[in-house]
Order: sequence, then structure tokens, then C-alpha cells
Amino acid sequence: MTPTPGPGPGSWPLPDRSHVPDAEAALLGCALYCPRTARETLADLGPEDFSDRRHRAVLAAVRTVLGHGQDPEMPLVLAAYARGAETGIPLAAFGVLLAECAGRATSPALAPEYRRVLLETRFRRDAVRAAGRIAHAAEHAPAADLHHVLNESLADLARTLTRMTEPARGDTHDTVPVPGLPRKEAA
Repeated sequence: MTPTPGPGPGSWPLPDRSHVPDAEAALLGCALYCPRTARETLADLGPEDFSDRRHRAVLAAVRTVLGHGQDPEMPLVLAAYARGAETGIPLAAFGVLLAECAGRATSPALAPEYRRVLLETRFRRDAVRAAGRIAHAAEHAPAADLHHVLNESLADLARTLTRMTEPARGDTHDTVPVPGLPRKEAA
């Protein structure tokens, strides 16, 4: 029997994703709170990894500052946003958003966990999109095309899953003890 979402026997609980925007903000906050590690913290993340358009705007401004060889301190990120493309967020609201992101970063050492939550959510979004493509191809495409859609979808999901399970280059969990998280032993 294939489990189904929801309550009852043979089912799994629907995941609570209410914490995802907080994890996105906290990860960006880690980059703002500890600017010297921002490059590593955000190294393999792109706008498509963030579900909130406001967080994509913060990422773009942080990347602009990093691209100029500077640490993404809040005034520089705010200035980069002000000079950048219009995203519909008023400048004052963007400043408040930066402060909120920085406030969510309880510890830069938690960045790997925030990254994992962010990528798990990306994995789930990609799985839903892949399911739609596969369902459409199963109903309308020739078998060869369905085979191609299946292979492409699985490869896309595997890439995100690999990113989810491997530590980021900026994973500071090795060296900074964090209450509640196991400490990695040195090799």
C-alpha cells in the first residue's frame, strides 16, 4: 500500500513548512551577521533556492556586494539594493527586511541547518513540479519523450538532494560548538 498524505492508517503527516521563511531569513542573516563568512555561507545557493521573493532580493544585493570584493555589511547591501533593479520593495522596507534577517540569525554556526531546511523545501518544490511534468508527459507524450522527462526529472531531484546531504563549503559546524547539535570529531 502506498502511503498518502494526511491523518489515518497508512499515511504520513503533512509537513509543517511554516518555519521555511524563517530559515531563509536566518541563513541570509548569518551572512549579514558574520559578513566574513558570507561567501562560503551562500556559495552554492541561487535565487531559485529561495521561496520568498524578498529573500531573493536580499540574496541579489548581498551577491552584488560580494562581487565587488567587499563583505556584505548591512549599509553596503542596502546601497547595492538601492542601485539595483526595482523589485517592488520600497527602500525603507528593504532596510527593515535586512534588520529582520540579521535578527533571525541566532548563531552563524547554525547556517548549515538553515541551508538544509532551505534546500529540503527546494527539493519538495522541485518534486511537485517534476510530478506535474511526468503526469503531463504520461498522458500526452510518446513513450520516448516520457522516458526523457522521467530521466531529466530524476536527475534534477538528485542534484538538489546531493546539495541537501553534503555540507556547504562554509559549514562551521566542524569548529564551533552549538548547543543541541552533535560535535563532529576531527579526522
